[in-house]
Amino acid sequence: MKGEPWDERPTLPASRAQSGVPEPFSPSADYGRMKKLLLPLIAFAPLAACATIPADIRTDGFARLSEATRAGPVTVRPVDVVEDSRCPMNARCIWAGRVVVSAVITEDGRKQERKLVLGEPALLTSGSVMLDTVEPPTRTDTQIRPQDYRFHFSWTGR
Repeated sequence: MKGEPWDERPTLPASRAQSGVPEPFSPSADYGRMKKLLLPLIAFAPLAACATIPADIRTDGFARLSEATRAGPVTVRPVDVVEDSRCPMNARCIWAGRVVVSAVITEDGRKQERKLVLGEPALLTSGSVMLDTVEPPTRTDTQIRPQDYRFHFSWTGR
């Protein structure tokens, strides 16, 4: 039967804006708004590269040979293992031995090469840096390859 209320289809207003219902997302319509939001981000992105610590410098105090790390305000780059006479972990020794590492230390933009001895602080202008850990431990049945060494440096300010 025609004319019954359930047979009539509701009509939508001419525009959703008139009814208060938001328009669905449309990339072409929202392009201008996105451009206004992203343009400042893109403009300032190159400034992120102006950080004081380059990305190739670690900040946890650990480093391998030829790898730089931060220890407080200084950068330490171990260059060479001059001496590793530590007592092997599978031996009995009367002397614990020592490790001496040649390292380039950068403090306030000035570089200097120093020999750092395991457990001994090296005095600098603004404090001291210390080689406090050397890994892996030595063994009588294997020799440590240079690329396997891992060092940790700590900082004590004045």
